[in-house]
Amino acid sequence: MAKIHVVCIPFPLQSHITSMMKLAKILHFRGVHITFVNTEFNHQRLLNSRGPDSLKEPFKNLINKLNNSEDSNIPPVSSIISDGSLSFTLQAAKDFGIPDMLYWPISFCAFVALLYFPQLVQRGLVPLKGKQN
Repeated sequence: MAKIHVVCIPFPLQSHITSMMKLAKILHFRGVHITFVNTEFNHQRLLNSRGPDSLKEPFKNLINKLNNSEDSNIPPVSSIISDGSLSFTLQAAKDFGIPDMLYWPISFCAFVALLYFPQLVQRGLVPLKGKQN
């Protein structure tokens, strides 16, 4: 059976990188081959802030390089775990015919806020209203 090879790509913020690194370490400990995509100063600060989609082509090129590596110790990429805000990885995964899992590294507080947001809207508590409303 071929070894599983996961490419992990976090959003370039410290908390996202740290969280993704912890997940990558857990997977590696379980025998998964990991490629962790990170900096060249956070890839020139997301290619000088043209947004996450500016990494679309460099990311696809990376997957191609990994899949065509002559190093027999590098198995072909079998899946991608990307930060939820890096949606360009969904198309790359589709193009390569591999699964992509979106990882949302948010705090518990933020999770609870998202969970209860529909109820807050339903009760009229959100959005906040000014005196004119």
